[in-house]
Amino acid sequence: MGELVDLVNDYGQIVERSVPREAVGDYPDLRMQVVTVVVRYSGLIVWQQRHPDKPHGLEIDHVCGAVDSGIEPADVARREVMEEVGIGLVTLDLVTSGINEFGKYRYLYAATTDQNPKFDPSLGGVVDAGVASVDKLTHWQQTGIIFVNGFFKNIQKTA
Repeated sequence: MGELVDLVNDYGQIVERSVPREAVGDYPDLRMQVVTVVVRYSGLIVWQQRHPDKPHGLEIDHVCGAVDSGIEPADVARREVMEEVGIGLVTLDLVTSGINEFGKYRYLYAATTDQNPKFDPSLGGVVDAGVASVDKLTHWQQTGIIFVNGFFKNIQKTA
């Protein structure tokens, strides 16, 4: 059996526990929980490029991931930051929660770190990671680099 997740209603209340992730589609009225973490390092935004085998492969994104069954979203946020960009957090604050652009119940966190992200290809979840100013990220988008839907909106929400 694969990864297990808890499904919630539109208000974030757990309705079904320990559902195999591949069976989430069998519950059309419930939502999988995910975290998105907008991390800042010395005033710059931490970004990662998604692995090509993942949904939205090769797009630029914030650190994100599914909330595993029985795990608190904030703990998942910290774990995902360590797994995807190899850094610990100094602060982690929940900004908002609710249904996101992809129909999932998303917890949006603002975080800070005092460590420069370390891209480690052996982790397998991302193909690149780093830090950049919002101006630089905007320039990348204007030159054709694709960002996950909502990327810039999430920066604004966590400012």
